[in-house]
Amino acid sequence: MHFNRAAENLATQKHDDVFVSAKKIHRSSTFKKQKKKVNMAFINEFIPEADIKKYGIEEVNKKYIAGGTNSDQWTIDRDRDVYLRCVARGRDEFRNESTWTLYWERELITIELHLLDAGGRRGESGWAHWKLHHIYIPPHLEARRNDILTDLKNSLTAYKGGGVYARNTEYSVTLDV
Repeated sequence: MHFNRAAENLATQKHDDVFVSAKKIHRSSTFKKQKKKVNMAFINEFIPEADIKKYGIEEVNKKYIAGGTNSDQWTIDRDRDVYLRCVARGRDEFRNESTWTLYWERELITIELHLLDAGGRRGESGWAHWKLHHIYIPPHLEARRNDILTDLKNSLTAYKGGGVYARNTEYSVTLDV
């Protein structure tokens, strides 16, 4: 079947507040760029070499822990250019304390979290209860604090307590601010 006819046969579909009508798009002689509201999920991945340079990861690494951090993974929403990355973890009696960076609106926000509790076995649902100890939001973004906290919670949920090494099927996060 010809592509345009196949497109005409498609019904209007709804997906996460995005309406797509293939019939309208393919029959139109003038295509106007449509603004879509898409909520791309955060994903866990090892940081690609090209992104290490693009985001200045090596410079960021030097700022955390004596000698720098060696975290080579992140939780990223590529469509929105937002990422979360753990850059320091406490040891011994401080093992539940961690420092993170959240790249948001082209700004690097530093976050200090305390893990109050967590649970879940491999291959099953998991959960974590975090307490926000401190967040360093640039003054020009302070009015968007709630948006930042929403993205922090969503990215922590996607992180699943282990990033690329996470083995939970589903995950939920409680974030006390």
